[in-house]
Amino acid sequence: MIRQIFADDLVFFKNIRLEALRSEPDAFCATLKDWQDLSDQQWLQYIERSTMLIAFEQGNPVGMMALFRETDTKRRHRASIKMVYLNKSQRGNGTASAMLNCLIDLARQQGVTHLDLKVNAANTSAVRFYQREKFEQVDYIAASMISNGEVIDDMLMSRHI
Repeated sequence: MIRQIFADDLVFFKNIRLEALRSEPDAFCATLKDWQDLSDQQWLQYIERSTMLIAFEQGNPVGMMALFRETDTKRRHRASIKMVYLNKSQRGNGTASAMLNCLIDLARQQGVTHLDLKVNAANTSAVRFYQREKFEQVDYIAASMISNGEVIDDMLMSRHI
């Protein structure tokens, strides 16, 4: 089951976000410590500022994806997809596509016509997934982040919906 979450779902958001940062640290700019130190109010601000989906398997969160819409009047037709994570047990079974399609539907309802995202350029399976989902590379960000002394490049990808 995939559904949008709200303030009452804070525990699910915390669980899946911390799992993501723990198991895939090079996929995110933030660190596990950054998020462990947040207050509940700070966590809730992320839910309130975004359209956030969580995938559930037998009542447990197994994946997440968030849409952050631009706030400037001339850019409100654009949104960024962030905090994408899927538990390894759920990869390759269609859950990622289902989450993305649900997020696209919600984005369209908000008047969004263009989606952007950043992905670790070395994460070839994620890059291929986004390409299959009609995202195109529009930029390459060298040294986007440094994790444990390793330089990580990102690809900026975009799609019209």
